[in-house]
Amino acid sequence: MNKLKLFALLTLIFNFFNTYSQNYSSTLFNIPINSINISQLNLYNLGQGSYGDFYILYPSYYFSYPIYSSNQYLNIYFNSSIPLSFYIMDQQDYLNLQFFGNFNASYQEYTNYINQSIYLPSGNYYVVIYNNNVQNAYYYFTYSLTNQTENVIYSPIGISDYGIYINNGNIYGYYIITNEVVGGVYLNNFSSYVDPSCSNNFVGEDSGSIQLNAVLELSNDQYYWLQNVLLINNTGGYFDFVDNIWNFTSENSYSSNILILSNSYISGDLINGNGMVNNYGLDTFYSYETNNFVLQYPLNVYLIINITQNNSYPEIQFGYSFDGQNIYWYDNVTLLIPSHGNIVISPYVTNSNNIEDLELVVGGPGYGTCIDINNISGYLGLYYLYNNQYLTLDPSIFNYGINTAEDSSNINENIISQGYVSLSTGNFYPEYLGSTTPLNYNISVYYSYNNSYINYQYPFGTIFNINIPIYIYQNDTLYLLNNLTINEENYNIDYSKHYVNISLPVNNNYNISTNYTEYYLVTINDSIGIDFTISGNYLNETYYNNTYYLYANNLLNIYLNQIYNFGNYQYYCPNNITLNINTSESINISDYCYLQYLVNINTPFLVNVSINNSVNTYGNASIFLNNGTIINILPSKYIYPGFFYNTIYYENGYNYIVNQPLNIVIQFNKIVQYNYLNIGLLVGGVIGIMVAILLILY
Repeated sequence: MNKLKLFALLTLIFNFFNTYSQNYSSTLFNIPINSINISQLNLYNLGQGSYGDFYILYPSYYFSYPIYSSNQYLNIYFNSSIPLSFYIMDQQDYLNLQFFGNFNASYQEYTNYINQSIYLPSGNYYVVIYNNNVQNAYYYFTYSLTNQTENVIYSPIGISDYGIYINNGNIYGYYIITNEVVGGVYLNNFSSYVDPSCSNNFVGEDSGSIQLNAVLELSNDQYYWLQNVLLINNTGGYFDFVDNIWNFTSENSYSSNILILSNSYISGDLINGNGMVNNYGLDTFYSYETNNFVLQYPLNVYLIINITQNNSYPEIQFGYSFDGQNIYWYDNVTLLIPSHGNIVISPYVTNSNNIEDLELVVGGPGYGTCIDINNISGYLGLYYLYNNQYLTLDPSIFNYGINTAEDSSNINENIISQGYVSLSTGNFYPEYLGSTTPLNYNISVYYSYNNSYINYQYPFGTIFNINIPIYIYQNDTLYLLNNLTINEENYNIDYSKHYVNISLPVNNNYNISTNYTEYYLVTINDSIGIDFTISGNYLNETYYNNTYYLYANNLLNIYLNQIYNFGNYQYYCPNNITLNINTSESINISDYCYLQYLVNINTPFLVNVSINNSVNTYGNASIFLNNGTIINILPSKYIYPGFFYNTIYYENGYNYIVNQPLNIVIQFNKIVQYNYLNIGLLVGGVIGIMVAILLILY
């Protein structure tokens, strides 16, 4: 099979023309995730043939592979289910094999494994693999020609679904139709080197790609190859997303009023998206690239391809998700061809001789480049939408792709759950990873405020999202999150928000523990409208209709001014308020203050005044007295003596209750008391004097 297709990076072009915009949709893993049993796929026996680099060979049959060497090394990787006869022969011996059955091979082995380099002088050769057993065989065979010995196997390494299932030596095929596929990517680290021996671009860069590749079949029997690519550039410290659409309908054909005009040709007039149609050699393809994102590890990304309808035209949606919940559709591409389409997965090939597989593979950064992996750890997972009902993890996978031209090396894989493989640095050998049961992890969340546990079980490779409330209000109690740990490690709490949003890749069991502090509702009624300050452990203070609401824990101090004057009345607050809050409290400030009214005393004489049974002498005075105070103006008398009479001023006393401002005017009565004795003496004296004078005169 010719690996002619590749995704192309048009970084410079798109940085100039890019009109990058994103639509937001909260889908993806809101769709339920359920695993399926392989038997649900209507298995059938798969016949002899080539399925990418995987072959099925019946007894007494052989497959041949023509090779032309220019004094080169033939690097072979061969691995079969049973020993087979493996030959390398020149063109004449191959003709003898075909017509006469006798030949002399330059190389022959009866084996089920070969991994070596063999020097071939210039000339035409054939590799022949012959099954001289009585049972069917399947094998993997890849090769390359290099100018020096080479034992590194380059391939698009990852996970692929070829519509093939192998069980106890039996090989089955199946056929999947879906409108959505998802590739899960989690990388703890990723470091590579673009190998100049198999690359003409990006040489020496620490970069690479992870490609979600799928085949689209239209109802008019056209095929398109769809690529949603995560491009990682460690050299530049960024990553971005690239989509490509290629023609898989035919190798050489011409059709009018459709996208295909010739091999891999796409007409820009019949495709509508954010990108553009570009040339690559004799081929054309559609492509679009997003803006860059800052690269940080670990990197968790989901690549999504969804097929929908735009009126009578098929629409291809390319998207990504960082949290397993929210999809950013970065390019919606409409094929202006009246039809409808689906993604297909099967062991068969399109008319362009490309297999109808689904791939999530690691390769070079574009243009057919290959990379040597220096360091990698993480995992890949492959999903598709099953019967338009739920996402399912791919049940039967291989560890390599076939349709893309970008390769990688030095990646070891192990299947760890249905549809998921772990990635590590190590030797790569093409193989069937098989089918396994889903691996589920337990996630326990503890809430201290009600001493409860909530337990979850999530399949490996998904993302566990949970919002931990920072503030929980129940009745008159506020529970404040003061500590959050995940597997005993502290997690940051942003108190400016209402929730802590936790997003965890499910590759481990998790224990999430929350610790809350209780705060009790304290209602402070300030109906008298005075100012005060508060100190202590409290939060969430609000004010409404002269009432303060807050939540406090332990000591709460309310500091009051001693006097709040409002003219002819005032509040006297002799003490601050200290409370030990261990339950809900309702406080009325007026209970801690005295309402006092201004009392003006106007009197021409000093008077004795009893205020709450305390007697003091007052003249003209203005004093504030507590509401309800009893004022007794005690009776008073002032006598101004004279010879003939005494002037007496008196008042008989007054009683007042202070319940409003008072203006007390004390009025004294005035009486004159004649001194008759003195008057009599005076009169008598005058008469005596007059008598005396008369006596003298007469």
